[in-house]
Amino acid sequence: MLKPFVAAVALAIAGASTAQEPGVTLSIPAEHPAGCFASAARIPREIVPHLPSLAVMRFTVGEDGTASGVSIAGVPSHNLETYLRTSLNRCAWTPAADTRGVPMTVAVLMPVRFAR
Repeated sequence: MLKPFVAAVALAIAGASTAQEPGVTLSIPAEHPAGCFASAARIPREIVPHLPSLAVMRFTVGEDGTASGVSIAGVPSHNLETYLRTSLNRCAWTPAADTRGVPMTVAVLMPVRFAR
């Protein structure tokens, strides 16, 4: 089975202010444990010849750390989409937090590169 390589996580935080209080940072959601998605992903051999070089997963991480609303662009096969969704659901997420440390819901764009 082939494991995808997660290239990066880009975040779009709706309603986040650009002005922050001194000494307080805005945190981003993080998979827990780190690298969980790449470790959890298992792609069957029969799908490998049809893998794109890149797929982009879009999902929301809620205030409670749950991932929902998953959509995947650049995937030629419904089966591959199912494997990627399953891998994502195997991971826990630490939610993003605002400048006061209060958990918040954010949208996540996660490019997934496949190495053959």
